[in-house]
Amino acid sequence: MKRPILLLTILFIIAMVFELVNVYLLNKVTTDSIYVIKIKQEISSYKQKNIVLKTEILESTSMNMIASRASDLGFVESKEVISLYSPLTVAVGK
Repeated sequence: MKRPILLLTILFIIAMVFELVNVYLLNKVTTDSIYVIKIKQEISSYKQKNIVLKTEILESTSMNMIASRASDLGFVESKEVISLYSPLTVAVGK
């Protein structure tokens, strides 16, 4: 008579241990999934910021923007053409 009671007690203890392990693992998975959601949101935010920065870079490096910025700084377009194929007077004199 004692054997079935002992067997039931052992099975009950094993079931309780499994249930505690299950609760622990579910809690860990939930916590990890919250971190994953936060990281995914952060990645999405950085992707949006990268898109904005790429468009700003493309705008600031466009030829029209560079030309207008150079004109604002006082640079003028040179009308004189310098050819590197014809010998220069400085190089010929040596």
